[in-house]
Amino acid sequence: MFCASAYAGPGQPMNWYNSYGFELGVMPPLPDYLFGPITGQGFYETARPPGWLGWQTGGGIIPNVIPDPTGFGMGQVVEFFTNAQGDQSVMDILFYSPLKYGNTIVEIEFEIFRTELNVNNFWWWTPDAGDFTYGLEWDQSLAVHPFGWSPGAGSTPASVGAWDHVALEWDYANQVVNSWVNGIAVDVNLPFGANPPADVTGFTFNFAHDGGADPQQTLAYIDNFHVTVDHTSVPEPGVFAMLGAGLVGLLGYLRRKR
Repeated sequence: MFCASAYAGPGQPMNWYNSYGFELGVMPPLPDYLFGPITGQGFYETARPPGWLGWQTGGGIIPNVIPDPTGFGMGQVVEFFTNAQGDQSVMDILFYSPLKYGNTIVEIEFEIFRTELNVNNFWWWTPDAGDFTYGLEWDQSLAVHPFGWSPGAGSTPASVGAWDHVALEWDYANQVVNSWVNGIAVDVNLPFGANPPADVTGFTFNFAHDGGADPQQTLAYIDNFHVTVDHTSVPEPGVFAMLGAGLVGLLGYLRRKR
């Protein structure tokens, strides 16, 4: 469990939660993932038991850990599946509060693979309370849009049949959020608003069948989910006092030299 040492050094992001690629055979105490439903897997000391939660509605399935079927050599990945209108395939992770331990920057990253864009929407967001629950939506166009927040950049191109890298960053020191897909900005310095989100203590992936083509089996995959934290360096009053004393001493030394 984290204590005061959970402060990350400025410019030195610290690992806060890591799925380690949803792989099997990682050395203890890191998580091992077995083939099958994600529910209850992935627990280690920075996550709240039971780790990942998975659920579904309609003919969707609970997300499953499977061998990578995409041909890109990703090892083990998490598969999302839906079959008919109203289906959902969803997984959530909860983790300890980064802000509680003095960190002000929280970044979540993962890889995502879509097999189609004509039927399903895919959302990912933080569930924490506040005016807005920030996330992104990969809708039935070839683009990613802001979801659950005042729109920022509008949209950013995404891929079908390839792995995309997604990054979302909450900066509590400056009260802004940023997000990128394959390094291309979706939102840059989007303000939190009057009632900012309380924290980033969890994350949700929601794959939903929203198209008219029904039934139609549709798939998506997630890999390499991880959370890193950092904090803004603000000198304490004592630091300023020491700096002032040092300057006074230096000035006295220079006068004596003259």
